[in-house]
Amino acid sequence: MDACHKVAFRETIAELLGEIGDPRAIPTLVQRLQDSKLTARLAAIEALASLRTAEAVSALIEALQDSDLSVARAAAEALVAAYMTGQLPEETKHLILQQRNFITAHRDIMGQNEFGCPKHEDEGLGIMFPL
Repeated sequence: MDACHKVAFRETIAELLGEIGDPRAIPTLVQRLQDSKLTARLAAIEALASLRTAEAVSALIEALQDSDLSVARAAAEALVAAYMTGQLPEETKHLILQQRNFITAHRDIMGQNEFGCPKHEDEGLGIMFPL
């Protein structure tokens, strides 16, 4: 298997683990967050976002520190989306709220309106975050 196929395989595995929805997949998905390939890390974030457990949320919080801003931004979006479902236990929602300033800081970096002015921090990625 050549390098290109190996990356595609790692991405597919992450996607399938997310679709299965079994929290036992979290350790494998956390490993994918350390992958050298951006697409594999993004696939892992999407899969972790679908699990919505405290362990998955903790892994997404760690991904906020990724050196690639697109990965950090995807993790921020996943955390906000998980929070907005209203289906998380209070302790898990609290973990996300503790990261609110960091999440919105990433969103400020990315967001400008049509006039080139910074958007309000809660709309920088187009996802409202509860105040």
